[in-house]
Amino acid sequence: MTKTPLKKSVAQDSAVKLEEIHTEKIERASQVALENQTTEASQSKLENQTSEASQDSLENHEQKASQSLKENHNEKASHGSLENHLEQASQVDSENQKGKADIRALVEIYYDVQDVRIRSFNRLRQVGEVKGVTPNILKQLENQIKLYIQHKIKKELIWQTYLKGIRGIGPILSGGLISWLDPAKAKHISSFWKYCGLHVKDGHAVKRQKGIHLDYNPKAKLLCWKIADSFIKQRTPFYRDLYDQTKIEDASKLGNPQENPENCPQYSECVKRLGKTASRLKRESKKPSCKKHIDYRARRKMIKRFLSDLWIQWRTLEKLPISEPYAIAILKHGAINNENSSS
Repeated sequence: MTKTPLKKSVAQDSAVKLEEIHTEKIERASQVALENQTTEASQSKLENQTSEASQDSLENHEQKASQSLKENHNEKASHGSLENHLEQASQVDSENQKGKADIRALVEIYYDVQDVRIRSFNRLRQVGEVKGVTPNILKQLENQIKLYIQHKIKKELIWQTYLKGIRGIGPILSGGLISWLDPAKAKHISSFWKYCGLHVKDGHAVKRQKGIHLDYNPKAKLLCWKIADSFIKQRTPFYRDLYDQTKIEDASKLGNPQENPENCPQYSECVKRLGKTASRLKRESKKPSCKKHIDYRARRKMIKRFLSDLWIQWRTLEKLPISEPYAIAILKHGAINNENSSS
C-alpha cells in the first residue's frame, strides 16, 4: 500500500519531463524554422536588391556608353565640319590669289600693248599712210583686257563704293590697286607708302641703286605715277588742287628755284649728272632746271594723300582698325574729306 503512491509520483514526473522535452523540441524546431525563414527572406531581399542594383548599373552603363558614343560622333562631325570649312576657306583664298595674279598680269599686258600701239602709231605717221596697215587692232585688244578686268573687279566693295566714283581712276588703275595692295597686311598708312616706294630713307626719297636690293614694288610705284598723271590730266577734284597748291608752296619755300636753280636742294647733284652726260656726248654742259623737281614733289604729295584716303576707306569697308594719318595727326594737313575724294 505504501509503494503505489511513490510509483505514481515517479510516473507523473517522467511525464512532465517528457512533456517539457517535447515542448523544448517544438520551440527549437519553431526557432530553427523561424531562423530559416528569416535567412531565406534576407537572402531573397538581398538577391532582389543585388539584381535591381545590377540592372540599374547596367542601365547607367548603357546610358553613359550611349552618351559617350553620341559625344564622340558629334565631336567627329564638328571636327569634320571644321576641316571642311577650313578647306573651303583655303580654296576660296587660293582662287582669290589666282584671280589677283591674273589681274596683275593683265594690267601689265594692257600697258605693254598700249606702249607698242602708241610707238607703232608714231612710226607709221613718219612712214605715211599705208593701205591695210593700222595699229587699231591693238586698241581692240586693250578694250578686251579693260572689259575683262572691269568684270573681275565689279564685285569688289572698294571699287563699288570708292574707286568707281573718282575721276581719273578707271578699271585698269583700280585693277592694279586691288591686285597689288592688301589692306589687311597694311596696319598703317605708311605700309602702303613703303610698298609703293613712296617712303623716305635717311631723309631722302628712295631710288634705284646698282647692287642694292629694292625694298618696295617698282611696278606698284609705276602704277602710282600713272595715277598721279591721270589726276593731273583729268583735273580730279581735291587731288589736282592739292598738286597745284603744293607746287606754289614748295616754290616759295625753296626760294623760287625755277628762276634761281641754285636754290634747289638737288642743284649740285643735277650739275654733276649733266656734266657727266655732256662729257660723254662731248658737248657743253647745260644749266640745271628745277621745274621737274617741284613737279615731282607735288605729284609725290598728291599720290601719298590718295593712298592715305584709299587706306582709310578700304580698312573701314573691311572692318579693320584704322589710325589717323601722320600728315593729319602730326603735320595738321587737314582732315580727309571723303566728299571731295570720291568726286
